[in-house]
Amino acid sequence: MLSLKTRCTTGWSNPGGSKGAGLLLQGRHAEALPVLLNGLNSFRATGAAVRVPYYLSILGVAFTQASRFEDAHRVLNEGLAIAEKNEDRFQEAELHRLKGELLRAESRDGADVEKCFRQAIEIARRQQSKAWELRATMSLSRLWQSRCRSADAHAALTAIYCTYTEAFATPDLVDAKALLQSL
Repeated sequence: MLSLKTRCTTGWSNPGGSKGAGLLLQGRHAEALPVLLNGLNSFRATGAAVRVPYYLSILGVAFTQASRFEDAHRVLNEGLAIAEKNEDRFQEAELHRLKGELLRAESRDGADVEKCFRQAIEIARRQQSKAWELRATMSLSRLWQSRCRSADAHAALTAIYCTYTEAFATPDLVDAKALLQSL
């Protein structure tokens, strides 16, 4: 729903979360990862499990950006498992999208990457979450753009982008407009 930049500037209720996200935004992965891990461990120590998939998604982004792909797979899969177990589906679409981004970063088969993005879009639609659908559609559109399918990418992104009537200054909508213009 919120971009990493938005999450960072609005803060987390997790100890160290906003600092770790800020370091991550600055590309300081080596410094961000211990802060994020410490914050997650502190949060888990409280016994709370409700937002754990959310925090694991941020950690998955950090591991992916640091090219620690095995760790990224582990935390994203854990986030999906916890979401399933606790029926905490808020982050489910985003976790699938991030899994697709991870596979793409690993230069995996495009079909597997596309499958993750399509699954994220399907979940977002089922949940009636335009924000998650927009993010997953942007990821799919970027994949298609890299595979010379710009017309398909433009059509898919236009369909979700045109459902918005306000908030065009938010990071995701700014990114979507820029992507549309590049297609």
